[in-house]
Amino acid sequence: MIDCYERVQRGDAFASDCLAEQFRRHPELGARARAIAARRLFGFIHRSRTIDFALEHAAGRLARRTTKLARYLALCLLEHDMTVPDARTALPVVEWQVVASINKRIAAEPSPARRLALSASLPDFLAERLLNEYGTEAEPLALALNQSAPPTIRVNTLKSSRVEFVRRLNASNISARPTQLAPSAVLLEEENVIYSDAAPILSGLRNEGFFEPQDEGSQLIAVLVDAQPGQTVVDVCAGAGGKTLALGASLANRGQLVALTLGGPAENELRRRVRRAGLTNVRVIPIERDAWPDAVNAQRGKADRVLVDAPCSGVGSLRRKPEARWRLTEDALRRLPGEQLAILRRAADLCAPGGRLVYATCTVLADENERVVERFLASDSRFELLSARDILREIAGPKAADLCDAAGRTVKLYPHRHGTDGFFAAVLKAQ
Repeated sequence: MIDCYERVQRGDAFASDCLAEQFRRHPELGARARAIAARRLFGFIHRSRTIDFALEHAAGRLARRTTKLARYLALCLLEHDMTVPDARTALPVVEWQVVASINKRIAAEPSPARRLALSASLPDFLAERLLNEYGTEAEPLALALNQSAPPTIRVNTLKSSRVEFVRRLNASNISARPTQLAPSAVLLEEENVIYSDAAPILSGLRNEGFFEPQDEGSQLIAVLVDAQPGQTVVDVCAGAGGKTLALGASLANRGQLVALTLGGPAENELRRRVRRAGLTNVRVIPIERDAWPDAVNAQRGKADRVLVDAPCSGVGSLRRKPEARWRLTEDALRRLPGEQLAILRRAADLCAPGGRLVYATCTVLADENERVVERFLASDSRFELLSARDILREIAGPKAADLCDAAGRTVKLYPHRHGTDGFFAAVLKAQ
């Protein structure tokens, strides 16, 4: 897994893709070995900066031939899978007690931003952003973003109810339960279930279109759109189609669902998933970044629902895509809000009078969230901001208030509060 980690760090691969590739090359690996490998790889990425800092103080400059072993042992020690004496026996040249107590050294760092960056393995600029926006809450937020995400799936209600699907999994000795927020979400209670002996069963059910892996927060964003059978719905930034599939299930194959994608592998994956889910009313339209084809322009002023799941920094999804922290730049954080606003303005023209426009991201940074919405509303008097709390009350009952900002205007989801990835959403209505 060290080699896989180094590929991810260089930007040559994504962690999940690298794992899949390794497992294809080594079919002899059992479920337990695959689960350990996955945990180790994500652990390396989640804790990379902490490990480097610890070894810097415990070993100085390590020989190339011992560096990989040292990193592996440091991870095992920090995750309490190994004792100091065991690590010392395996590699005596490192002061392993220093590694084991590295959190004390980090706590002594005078800069709050550096302390947060080292403890949560973040770039300095991102740690500083989180501190500026969240103050004392920045640390629990950052540490939660640095943990493994729970395996959550969305049941395809075109093929099964959630109750029936949970019963089916439990009958196959797969421990699963309904979640408390999104109405079609199910939590697989074994952390590494996708690498366990249950994997063939789950793979078969997924190939038959019964479910898709999807964070509960992501599912809630799709629920906010409130797509009703018979309506025209446009998913402006469909990508590989996670929310497209959720919207399609809400429409129950009645009405029209238009999914816009930039083409390439994501478009192919979207089309494949649409077929697998049994959706018959989805129209996939490839688009250019700065221009829409006639087929999209024909939807202007006609859509009952428009979802803008905008390209963003992805800070809220670092649990599932931990490598994203090292591919993010300060320049991107400056550039993204303008691009997001441009997409939102263009998408707004698709809305019919009385229609709903939902702006969403998987980031927790205000520049990409509230401030984009504020700038949009200041420039387009056709839209008003609806109360997210009122909309969510029907979905999540009394928990709705806790899923929103203090005024109840927008949805704000966090891993340390809600157990979901970090998401933002604002619901706008066309006059």
